[in-house]
Amino acid sequence: MGAVHGSVRKRAFYQLRPAARRFTGWSELVLARPRAPATPFLQHVAPAHALQGEVGIVVASFLPSRRWRAWPAATCPLLAQFLERFQATNHLLQETTVKKACITAAVLAACLGHAHAQSNVTLYGIADAYVESSRLTGRGAITKVSNGGMQPSRWGIRAIEDLGDGVKATVALESGFALDSGTSLQGGRLFGRQAYVSLSSPRAGEVRLGRQYAPIHYSMAASDVDAFSAFSPVFEMYLFNGDQSRQDNQVSYWTPRIGGFSAAVAAAAGENTAVTNGAATPWVSTGTQQRNVGALLRYQVDKLDASVAYHQGGQKTAAGDVDQRAYNVGASYGFSAFRLAGNYWEHRNELASGATAKTRGLALGVKVPAGAWSFLAQVGRVEDNGVAYLTGAAKADGKTTYFNVGTNYALSKRTDVYLRYAHIKDDNGGYNGRGTAALFGIFGSGNTLPVGGSASSLGVGVRHVF
Repeated sequence: MGAVHGSVRKRAFYQLRPAARRFTGWSELVLARPRAPATPFLQHVAPAHALQGEVGIVVASFLPSRRWRAWPAATCPLLAQFLERFQATNHLLQETTVKKACITAAVLAACLGHAHAQSNVTLYGIADAYVESSRLTGRGAITKVSNGGMQPSRWGIRAIEDLGDGVKATVALESGFALDSGTSLQGGRLFGRQAYVSLSSPRAGEVRLGRQYAPIHYSMAASDVDAFSAFSPVFEMYLFNGDQSRQDNQVSYWTPRIGGFSAAVAAAAGENTAVTNGAATPWVSTGTQQRNVGALLRYQVDKLDASVAYHQGGQKTAAGDVDQRAYNVGASYGFSAFRLAGNYWEHRNELASGATAKTRGLALGVKVPAGAWSFLAQVGRVEDNGVAYLTGAAKADGKTTYFNVGTNYALSKRTDVYLRYAHIKDDNGGYNGRGTAALFGIFGSGNTLPVGGSASSLGVGVRHVF
């Protein structure tokens, strides 16, 4: 028999089966081997499909392609005896081949069916702390360690189950904590930042139920070049009304993105919850909580992110209904060498007396990346209409100006160090006379910017994302 040429693929398993064409006898065995001596490595056994009408056994080494030579069966009695035994079981193997194929198909189908119900759980978080030196009119300089210079510290659990056909069930549980003291934030709630369950589909969108961010949150955050850092003027506007942030008992619907456009609507039941004006909730009037509603329209294409959002909430008081309404229009665009972002925000507190306290804010910022470094500068201005926030009494038109500058250096993809300096100046009691609102982000609750006063903070910190 002539020489057989070719190569055998390296495989990590053995296979022995009849050639593609049926054979009629076992009078001859073909044993092919390389002309060079075989290596001591584990040999592979594979069918020689190139042989005409015969079963062949090819013994191949791990070496590259070589020339092969055929040997008659008489020269290898041991293999001839093996093939005689194989012939006796050949018919049985043929009968069971279809059964094996059916069993294999059934197992694969079961595995594929199980894959449609796969779920995963992710533990994530942010640890952010900084050392700051702050000054406030009427108070001496203070140096301390503070939490969340770039982002408030948190940890969370996200569970996602694939239900098939793109439908997913999601659970989000997120807890805020102060890294400087180890205490829980959001009033000590276990999952005060977020706690919701949702069902989503690429075609139908997503429905969420639970404690969530208000739709206006996403518009303001996306238009802040400093991404809601404690030093950002946009963050101060955002915290002016806590209902712009998170809401209990919320039901929201999020559309899929179509041609760059997406939208969201949300409603949160008040459930007649009693609320009191105080340091923790300075934006409300004492009474019972009314429902919150909100909407978001967003356009995201390439380097452009533009949005408009609306928020409404309020309280029932002994004197009548009090309503809070807020609007935000914002955009950001990434140029080749820098990113530019800005927003216009307006808030109204419509009192039972008929008076309305209005506050308007504008912020603009630029961020320039330079390798592992990034540099940022941001300015902001907030003005009111000369009406006291809670009483509706007349006052001088107030304004608050902001300046924020700093740099970040990325130590890795998940860890960076940062430096920020922020300065705040008040004229005539800005934010409708709510002096605490101007400082809530940097200094926290309970600190008041005096009429005509100023405040500043220099911070150096580190942030790790996991």
